[in-house]
Amino acid sequence: MCFPGRWCLVSGDRGISLSVSRRFFSGGDMIRIVCFGDSNTWGFRPDQPFQRYADDVRWTGVLQRELGDSFTVIEEGLNGRTTIWDDPFGEYRNGKTYLQPCLESHRELDLVILMLGINDLKAYF
Repeated sequence: MCFPGRWCLVSGDRGISLSVSRRFFSGGDMIRIVCFGDSNTWGFRPDQPFQRYADDVRWTGVLQRELGDSFTVIEEGLNGRTTIWDDPFGEYRNGKTYLQPCLESHRELDLVILMLGINDLKAYF
């Protein structure tokens, strides 16, 4: 996936990498990335319920560190978030209904990473 003159997401043997055009940086713009997801994005610790991994341990923190200071990684994770389902045991978990307001609140964005789907496998859906 590419946005010509700005960035490309490239999949290879070592995973997915983000390639950024040098021309894009000449304007001094920061690249803003929203990571929209569930408990994996939030940093849920299965060994300590209701606790989060430290910022620098969560995948969003690792992404920020690896990309460097020219990027802003915005973490939008919520435990139990689904793709399109309303959860009868937890309000505001429907990712579809919150995605648009989320993107509007973080404008202007260059990239959105969606990591959802695990919670859609709950037995009551």
